[in-house]
Amino acid sequence: MFNIYNDLKSDETLELIHLHLHELPRHTSILLAGDLNRHHPMWDEPRNEQLFTEAALEAAQNLIELLDRYSLTMVLPAEIPTLELSSNKNLSRPDNVFLSSRLAGTVTRCLVVEAPRISCTDHFTIQTELTLSCKQAPRVTRRNFNKANWEKIRAELAKILPNTRQPPITDIPTFDARLDKVMNAMNSVIEAHIPMAKESPYTKRWWSPRLKELHTVKSDLHIAANRHKATPSHPLHSLYARADKEFQEAKRAAKRDCWRTFVDEAEGDDAWGVHKYITSAPSDGGAARVPTLRTTNEAGELVEHSTSKQKGTALNGSFFPVPQDPHIEPAEYPPTVEPFQNVSKDQLNRVITNLKPHKTPGPDAIPNVMFKECRKTLVYWLLPLFRATFDLNYYPERWKESNTVVLRKPGKKDYTVPKAYRPIALLNVISKLLSACVADTLNTLVEKHELLPGHHFGGRRGRSTSDAMQVISSFIKDAWRGGDVVAGLFLDVKGAFPSASPARLAHNMRMKGIPEQLVAWTERKLQGRRTVIKFDDYTSDWFNIEHGIDQGCPLSCIYYLLYNSGAVELANADNQEMASGFVDDIALLARAKTLGEANDKLVSMMDRPGGMREWAANHTCEHEYEKTALIGFSRRPGEVRPPITIAGIEIQPSRSHRFLGVIFDQQLRWKEQAAKAVATGAAWVGQIKRVARLNHGFSAHVMRRLHQCVLIPQITYAADVWFTPVVRSKKKPRDELEQGERNPRDLGSVGFARKLATVQRQSAIAITGALRTTSNMALDAHANILPIDLAMNLVCFRATIRMATLPVSNPLRRYLVKAQRYVKRHRSALHELLHTFNILPSTFEPAPESPLTPKILKILNPTIPNSREEAMSAAEQANADVRIYSDGSGIDGGIGAAAVLCREGQPDRILRLHLGTDKRHVVYDAELVGAILALHLLESERDIESAWIGIDNQAVLHALRSPVVRSAPHLVLAIGDLAKRLTRAHPGLRITTTWVPAHEGVPGNEKADVAAKEAARGVSSESSKLPTYLRNAISDSPAAAKQAFKEGQKEIWKQMWDGALSTNNARLRTIDHATPSNDFHKLAQTIPRRHASLLIQLRTGHVPLMDYLHRFDKSESATCPTCRQRPETVDHYLMRCPSYERARQRRNISFPAAENSMSTLLASKEAVPHLMTYIRETGRFPLLARM
Repeated sequence: MFNIYNDLKSDETLELIHLHLHELPRHTSILLAGDLNRHHPMWDEPRNEQLFTEAALEAAQNLIELLDRYSLTMVLPAEIPTLELSSNKNLSRPDNVFLSSRLAGTVTRCLVVEAPRISCTDHFTIQTELTLSCKQAPRVTRRNFNKANWEKIRAELAKILPNTRQPPITDIPTFDARLDKVMNAMNSVIEAHIPMAKESPYTKRWWSPRLKELHTVKSDLHIAANRHKATPSHPLHSLYARADKEFQEAKRAAKRDCWRTFVDEAEGDDAWGVHKYITSAPSDGGAARVPTLRTTNEAGELVEHSTSKQKGTALNGSFFPVPQDPHIEPAEYPPTVEPFQNVSKDQLNRVITNLKPHKTPGPDAIPNVMFKECRKTLVYWLLPLFRATFDLNYYPERWKESNTVVLRKPGKKDYTVPKAYRPIALLNVISKLLSACVADTLNTLVEKHELLPGHHFGGRRGRSTSDAMQVISSFIKDAWRGGDVVAGLFLDVKGAFPSASPARLAHNMRMKGIPEQLVAWTERKLQGRRTVIKFDDYTSDWFNIEHGIDQGCPLSCIYYLLYNSGAVELANADNQEMASGFVDDIALLARAKTLGEANDKLVSMMDRPGGMREWAANHTCEHEYEKTALIGFSRRPGEVRPPITIAGIEIQPSRSHRFLGVIFDQQLRWKEQAAKAVATGAAWVGQIKRVARLNHGFSAHVMRRLHQCVLIPQITYAADVWFTPVVRSKKKPRDELEQGERNPRDLGSVGFARKLATVQRQSAIAITGALRTTSNMALDAHANILPIDLAMNLVCFRATIRMATLPVSNPLRRYLVKAQRYVKRHRSALHELLHTFNILPSTFEPAPESPLTPKILKILNPTIPNSREEAMSAAEQANADVRIYSDGSGIDGGIGAAAVLCREGQPDRILRLHLGTDKRHVVYDAELVGAILALHLLESERDIESAWIGIDNQAVLHALRSPVVRSAPHLVLAIGDLAKRLTRAHPGLRITTTWVPAHEGVPGNEKADVAAKEAARGVSSESSKLPTYLRNAISDSPAAAKQAFKEGQKEIWKQMWDGALSTNNARLRTIDHATPSNDFHKLAQTIPRRHASLLIQLRTGHVPLMDYLHRFDKSESATCPTCRQRPETVDHYLMRCPSYERARQRRNISFPAAENSMSTLLASKEAVPHLMTYIRETGRFPLLARM
């Protein structure tokens, strides 16, 4: 345990702590606490952004690196102040508590005690409590589904459950018997063919037969030596000591070799496994540890719950509150919006296909992977069961049972209260499959008939958290532009899902016209549920669940949207009110001339008849007003922000509030949010640097994949809301500026980008292994990652393109269309995005309201043969009245499509269409257009009974077969429209659509390929011969726009690099003319990480040679220590030092191309082995240059 004080202007204490920690045994548990005098968004409140200067962030980096090196985790939750300045009463966080990661789960409480305060100090007392237990978790036997022989299992299951359609179920006994047969069949097959996992606390990945042999020898000698304890000089004692030493050394080597093998063999595809490994919480394999819980009884007395049974009762009372009366008054329900449709086979197949295979199962212990692998058999047996739950008005009791797992809510300061934990319901997979089918039906129903309010964004297709935040931001900016202000009330619901009333849910569903079969099924599902609570390797007795919606059920989200939709509908737009919801997060906004008037509107929205409080009372919903945030959005100087009173509780205005993961501040400057992004990124980089060692660290390829796939998404979350794209201005060199002339400033969130660059810098160092003094530009170039401002611009552009393709029903689209006019004042994020990127939403096709592929496409019978040979054989043997070949092509910057119809005895008919440039369309679009042209040719034929269509693009055939449209939906829907017309023009026509390998000499395909290339170069058929849909310009492709913008960003990067080369990086120009490019990253993938690190150090000149060390005051002289003639630069060391002449001659003989060329020596893949041999012979960098 270390209690330290670190001076504000020095790191001497941190360096001393580092020396002490370095001397400790490797697995020593550490607690580090004290006044560290370092400010960073990782622990300080975002409102203190004035403390996050570049100098402060750089100073905090040394502390962060210390924590990363010794795997220390911050246990005092972030944003809790520990100091109140005597001068201005500002609260900040110079003090902190860090603990070894392996002990993080033992923290019972870590909180600040503000009073009584120790005299003569402005610091608060920090109280930390740990619960350390040495009890070993009991062994749990599990089956190892990873070693299953699925072909054998499917065959055995098919013997018990034949792969044939089963008859409908007509009564409840038959239902139970059929369900028993299915469950018994799966359990018997699992028992017979799934081996048990050999789990043991002594099983280690690094254990080997050699270690077992050494351990046996050591144990035998130990027993033998014990027989001669009275004779210390007996030779068995020394033999045992040698055997024990040999075993310990071999064990250490085995551990080291196991880790090194894992690291060295990791490739790009292993990045997610690495990420999961380094970010997962330390665990002993047991369940969450729950300390003694404390609650308050009705008399206000403190009650302690120390036994597992008492804890289970306390947690049950927190998770599943006592039911309340929902006050449902008799109502006349409207007619249903459409007739009920039972579960379909396609629906069930889609649900099973989308299962994640290795999720934890429920009480039946049958995992998802069993259903996925045996889908074709089980669908025949499950479908009648699922349909019968509606036909028989029956829901089996066993499907109402669940296991409730207790999880800690992260970042809580006190884990002795039950509400610091959250429940996760583990349901039987078979019941979740049915629930997923019903959820799919309900989601389609509510979107098709617009049963949910437009501003309810959560859990709906085509809507995201960014959409909700963009609408709120645009509403506020519109008000400011009109001379008004906005007051926002962000509500916090206590136990949203557990407090939902099933009776009120059923009432709401009937009021919205949901078919009665679905409503009655919901009532049956939510009645009579029971669960066991699991924690501390303890399983409670059964608890009845009489209230709430199961969290973890596929239906939970759509149920809650139907449940609380009234809370979003209560806003009166005519009174300049707005409500926005994302599942259980609700924001109320009111616009007025003053914040006092806006507050009055908020109070009215809460208190008026039909307002939020009445809605909450009728929906058994309790708002926690202590956590409710009030923000007065205004930029007027000196604006008074009055509080409001709701339910007798005064709510003071806040400067900022986190809503949907983004911090909204009262002036929408987003400084707090930028600080939070920096904190998020710094925390992640700190974790990843633990596995980025030069010796046996993960490769640059894996590290870069983690940077692109984890870090960038984390720090750019909702960046389109809070980050204004950076536009770099053209600047003159300083020596060309006239007297008094200044270069124009860059536009956009330049300051935010500069702070985020500090995070990317640390990530780039971890990727490359370069020294800390290397410039950002050189780091980015060698890591092959875009500079952070360009990366942020790319993220914002992609988000803008997504918004431009939103469905018409999304309320954000209305704001997006209005934002096309670039206003002068109070521009919203939408204004800036559309203007900066010059995007017109009208050039893109809005996404369809339903993502489902038209069922009519089944008449095309799309098939994909298993191999090229099988496809060629099918093409040769195809016997149809007509053959049609379609193709798409991209050549010379153009995109074109064509189709060729071949009919015996008649000339070929060809249609061509030039779509446009490759900046607006992709070849996939052309392939779909080719299919449209093919169907149009087929429609105009006469006297045909069969047709064969050959397409050489498998992606198109997958799109025609997929139940959900994923790309270019407008073109897929156009194919569906043509398919409908075909059925009318040629009733009974038999169509086969199949894959034909390209460039294999198939005559029709070769003709289509030639015609498509002609179309790409600008040739199109007469407009009158084309389908009506294709006679006008086709909407731009989002994929093409994104690719074109990405290439443009790379070109800007190249220009930035060339500009910087003229001043700072002149040496890199002579070494590698291609930089920035992927060349060095490709080179780094082929050599050990330590060699890649040394190579980048030599290329940049930031390498610990004497000239470099002298430049940074780490050496008194720059002179070469061997020849003592000239400064030891990279050029001197590699090419000129007389002390290394013989080694240099041997290098030049083995690789003559590098004799007089630094560029060849430091940029060529072939030169690396010879370079490393030379370095080893000089003895300069023995650890990095070793083989």
